[in-house]
Amino acid sequence: MFQPLQGCQRELLARRPRVVATRQRVPPPSAPRGDRPRHERIRKAPSVARRGCAKRASRVSKRLTEADICSFLSEARAPSTRRSYDAIRRAYSGVMDSASLPPYPYTPAKAVRFVASLVRADFTYESVRNYAQRIKALAREDHGDTFDTQGEERFKLALRAASKLCRQSGTTEQSRAGTFTAVELASISKVQDPRLEGTVCAILCGTSCLLRVGELLSLTRKDVQFSEDGQEASVTVRRSKTDPGGRGCTLTIGCCCTVDSVQDECPVHRLRWWASMCDDASSQLFPYSRDVFVAAMYDVTVKALGHESIDSRIFKGHSLRRSGAQILFHHGVNLEHIVEMGRWASTRSLSMAYLRDGAYKTGRQAELTRIMFDPSRFQKVIGYNLQPIKHYKHKTHSL
Repeated sequence: MFQPLQGCQRELLARRPRVVATRQRVPPPSAPRGDRPRHERIRKAPSVARRGCAKRASRVSKRLTEADICSFLSEARAPSTRRSYDAIRRAYSGVMDSASLPPYPYTPAKAVRFVASLVRADFTYESVRNYAQRIKALAREDHGDTFDTQGEERFKLALRAASKLCRQSGTTEQSRAGTFTAVELASISKVQDPRLEGTVCAILCGTSCLLRVGELLSLTRKDVQFSEDGQEASVTVRRSKTDPGGRGCTLTIGCCCTVDSVQDECPVHRLRWWASMCDDASSQLFPYSRDVFVAAMYDVTVKALGHESIDSRIFKGHSLRRSGAQILFHHGVNLEHIVEMGRWASTRSLSMAYLRDGAYKTGRQAELTRIMFDPSRFQKVIGYNLQPIKHYKHKTHSL
């Protein structure tokens, strides 16, 4: 058996790092708070973030200007919402200036004139209603202008007239962004074109995460993390329309592959491959502008589905978010789960906008007719016996 020399043993022992046993220090039993000296009874500073202070608020209040107050209030709305409201203000001021009327105070007569002008200018009813209601709220917010009972009735009457005279007479719908079905997304994922590979990956990622196009195009490589088993991917949205402060949120998507094969439409595997092509962690995951991406999305769709399948659909930046919501709803997912994934405040946005129209509309309406005349779909109502109607033969009575 090999035995090193004594000098070598001492050298090896000297190189070996010493492991010092750390004894766990048991704190002495503390006396009741009332029996401690005064300097020990004083509470320590909290280790959490600094708390609010009324004195500090008083000092800050002296330095606040009117511009600071306006800037503070503007943060209640997302930048895109502020731009939309500014456009509505300009449109209203332009209508009033052309009529040689001061925009404010906002009166029922000016509201009716504004609605009638928008109708004559060939606006859709949804836009007319949006403009009229928004400028009414902004006038109340900025100038304190309100309507009395008679004014409210005239305002409602003007909107009712607009619903019958607008370009889309008798409907509140507008031309919405086109959507994809799950089958169409599977066809898009099979497009074999190196120039469109990033666009295909972006379509799958945006649809599966219910992302707005701005959120999708702002993702970086470090915003996407994969689990150790490769079955899940975490996508961090740093800032969004409803999160202008940048608190951020993380969405998790799962692998949809089978044990035997990898599916082309799996967003996790697509993201893993595409993320490996990025140079560094801070580089953009999808380095496209909004217009370039929408144009590339149209090219991918034409290549996968053909012109005949999409001639009546207009694909926009919101198509991915609408498609994801409609696919989940069509597959029977609860609305509350869709709201959580899409980060909506309530189900109202889904029922009023995102689930309207879309690629599933015709099939859904056809299925409603089948349900209507299917006796097996009848529900049992308390107090009524829903039995199939029996057909009786008419008896002839002899005199």
